[in-house]
Amino acid sequence: MAQARKRRPMRDWNDLQFVLAVAQSGSFHHAAEKMGAHATTVARRVQEFERELNAKLFVRRAHGMTLTTAGKALVAKANEMEAVVSAVTNDIAGMDGQLAGVVRLYVSEGLGTHWVTPILGDFHRQYPDIALDVVTGSHAGNLLTEETDISITIVRPTDPRLVAFRLGMLGFSLFASREYLRRSGVPAAIDELAGHNLIYQAIHHTDQLFNWWQGIVDASDGPTFKTNSANFAVAATQTGFGIALGPSFYRKAIFDLVRLEIELPFDTELWMVSHEETNRSARVRAVGDFLKARFAQDRLWWQG
Repeated sequence: MAQARKRRPMRDWNDLQFVLAVAQSGSFHHAAEKMGAHATTVARRVQEFERELNAKLFVRRAHGMTLTTAGKALVAKANEMEAVVSAVTNDIAGMDGQLAGVVRLYVSEGLGTHWVTPILGDFHRQYPDIALDVVTGSHAGNLLTEETDISITIVRPTDPRLVAFRLGMLGFSLFASREYLRRSGVPAAIDELAGHNLIYQAIHHTDQLFNWWQGIVDASDGPTFKTNSANFAVAATQTGFGIALGPSFYRKAIFDLVRLEIELPFDTELWMVSHEETNRSARVRAVGDFLKARFAQDRLWWQG
C-alpha cells in the first residue's frame, strides 16, 4: 500500500490574508486597494498560496473571481480560526484587567514567615479571587522569565526592564533566648561576643553586607549551629544554641527572643521589584499596592 505523502508546513500564512481579501472583494484590484498593495502582488501571493496547498482556490469569471469548492472550504475554516483567535484574545486581554488569578511572590524566609504571610490574610479578605503563590529560597525567582511577579529583596536590580520601589530600611539585630543569656551572660558590645556560641545562616555568605558577621563567627571558632534556613536559625536561637543575627522586627514578631542592646555596623535598603510588563496586570498591581501600604504602615518595624 502506498504511503501517504507527508505535507510540509505552510511557508507563509500571511498569504492567507490576500486570499481572504480576494474572496471578500471579488477581484485582485479591489483586494489590492484593501490591502494597500498592487494587484500584481495580490495575484502572485494568491498563486503562491495555491501552490503551497496544491489546490485551485479561485476561478476567474466575467464578473470577477469566484471561489472553488476548495476555496470555499478554506474560507470557512479561516473564519472559524478568526473567531477562535478573537475569543482567545478577548479572554486574555480581560485577564489582565481582572482582580483574579495567580500572583507569584518571592520573599526571604524570615520576612515571609514572620511578616508577609500574616498580613496576606488581610489581602485575601480584600481580594478573595487572587491566589498567592509565595516562594522563598536563597535567590529570588527570575522576574525577566516570569518565574516571579513580585520580589521583595535587599538587592536593587540594575536591569532597566525591572521596576524597583524602595520600601524602606531593614535593620538587623542580635538575638538570644533568655535561658542562653542566663547561662552565658549578656554581651554589651560586639567585642564581647568572643567566647559566645553563635548561630550562622548560610544566606549571610551570599551578600557582602554580612562579611563583618562572617568575620565574627570565624573568630569564634565557627558557629555552634549553622543552617540555610531562617526558621531553623530562629528555632535554634529559641532552644538556646546561642546568639543569632536577624531582622530587627523579630523583636516584635517573635516574643520569646531577647534583642541584645548592641549597635551593629549596618542596615540595608529593602526593595519591592517587579517587571514593567507584569505591572500592567490589575492583580499584580493590587498585590504591589497592598504591600507598599503595609510596609509604610509598619515602617517602624524595619529600623534597628
